[in-house]
Amino acid sequence: MTYTILLTCKHTVTDSEPRCTGQKHYCRLCCDFKIAVRLVNVKSISCFNCRFARSYGSSEVEAVRAASSHLSRYPDHSIALRSDRVLVETLDGLNVGSRLIAVLRQANAGHQTSLKNLALGTRQLELGE
Repeated sequence: MTYTILLTCKHTVTDSEPRCTGQKHYCRLCCDFKIAVRLVNVKSISCFNCRFARSYGSSEVEAVRAASSHLSRYPDHSIALRSDRVLVETLDGLNVGSRLIAVLRQANAGHQTSLKNLALGTRQLELGE
């Protein structure tokens, strides 16, 4: 099994063993040794019906959004959502919308609360409270 490791330069490398954070790895893009920050669960999607396949780093939101976009163009296709090459879920035209909404809500959990608090604070200033 291969592991994806995030380095201090924000690039990733793959390794056959999960080394501890703080160890040095060679970054091919920087041409220098960098320190490992953490292991990354790589999210990827691939279509069962065509050659469409992409990797999205640790962003599940972008992976599901891309799957939704592909399924809107090709509604009869099915897409595999994987985390570190392990099948997490199979998305199709029927369940991708609800999955996208769930992922967006989870990713932006504090966003609506912040907006409500901001609106409440603005309203209190208008009323002079």
